[in-house]
Parts: sequence; structure tokens; C-alpha cells
Amino acid sequence: MSAQNILTIEESTPRVTKIQLRPDGSCELISMDSVDGGTRSIFDPPLLMCANTLMSNAPLRSESSMQTELIESGTARDQGTATRTISIDGMARITTALGTFDCVVVTTHFIGALGKAKIDTQMTIWIAPHIGSIAEKYRQKITILGLFTKNSERFIEKLPQEN
Repeated sequence: MSAQNILTIEESTPRVTKIQLRPDGSCELISMDSVDGGTRSIFDPPLLMCANTLMSNAPLRSESSMQTELIESGTARDQGTATRTISIDGMARITTALGTFDCVVVTTHFIGALGKAKIDTQMTIWIAPHIGSIAEKYRQKITILGLFTKNSERFIEKLPQEN
């Protein structure tokens, strides 16, 4: 793949994600920076993020080795495995500030099992045909040394645009 097929996404949360577009229309995760934690997670081979087609009740699973390093120095921290599953979970009706919509529900589940930590992230996205993403629910649990746990959740809905 050439460098022009690599996208860098700087998100509103302190995270920078690098994905690579493949000729078949799918994309894969190369790395993810946690800016507030000062770490970079590298996936080798890249972890499949989305396929060119995804069918209902046919989850797509991808596994890769994962290594974390300090962003500033490049010093290796932990290594382990990463697993990402994406599935279409059917249709659901959701009401947001934009109105009520019948949506396709897509769920992604990421597990990063490192030497000292386990990261378990699940994201559900409600997608309305001909409109796009309407809402997103994000849940993450990080466990360090089996003793310390950090949980976070957020629900984001698309708001009406002012003209």
C-alpha cells in the first residue's frame, strides 16, 4: 500500500487513529494514539476495521498482535493480542433530537489483552438509511494488573444542523 492510502483521523477525544484503505474497499487499523496517556498501540498485521460488505448475523472477526509504546520516545511498553469483531445486529427504532428513525444497528467489540492490562471496548452505532449515523453508544473497561479498573461510557447523538 502506498502512503496515499493511509488516513490519519484526529478525533474530538484525545485520540489519533491511522487506518489504511485497501483496494477491495475495506479498511484496516494500523495504529491508535492515546494522546492523554502518551501511548501508541500498533497492530501487526493491521487489524480489520470494516469490510467492503457486512452481512446481518455474520460477525466479522479479526485478530492481530498488538504492541504499545510511548509516543514521545518510542520505548516499548506492553505487547499482546487484539481482537475486533463487527456485526450488524438488525434493525431498531431510535428517537433523538433529529426525530424517530428505523436504523441498522452495527456493533463493534474490541479486546486488547496486554501483559499488564486488558482493554474491552464496545461501540454501538445506529445508522439511518440515506442519512447516516444517528447515534453512538461507547463503553470501555480497562483493567490493569487485574486490580485496578477504569470504566467509561458515553452516548452521542447527531444534533440538528443550523442553517
